[in-house]
Order: sequence, then structure tokens, then C-alpha cells
Amino acid sequence: MGSPSQIDRVIELGRAQFPELAIAEDRLRPLVKQRLTAADDPDALAADEIYLACACALRDPAAIALFEKRYFGVIAPALS
Repeated sequence: MGSPSQIDRVIELGRAQFPELAIAEDRLRPLVKQRLTAADDPDALAADEIYLACACALRDPAAIALFEKRYFGVIAPALS
């Protein structure tokens, strides 16, 4: 599980990438923590994707819309 500083960094990077998402930090922290190990370097991870995935897991409508916009257009071509 991730350390407090790792979690802070993922949230910081995610908010920088997706400033339009207004997810309460106390709701995000447990989900982000579960996805990190002590050895993970948040700057080497796709922290923005972790942040977006956690926001989607919280069923945030704006996050789900961003996820669909970002990924649905590439899924069909990738599968063909």
C-alpha cells in the first residue's frame, strides 16, 4: 500500500490533469492507497489514469464522461 506522500503526489498529478473533477480527497485517498505499493514512484506511474480510475470507481459522472471521451474512441480500432 502506498505511503501518504505517494498518495498525495498521485492526487496532485491527477488534479493537475483533470482540474474539472471535484472529488473529495477523503474519498479518493483510500482508493489510491490500495493501488500503490511502497516501491511505486508516482512520477513514473500513469498517476493521472490512477486518479481518473478512482474517480470513476466513486461513480463521479464527470469522471465517467472524461473516461469515455478519453478511451472509448480508441477501443474499437484497437480490437480490430
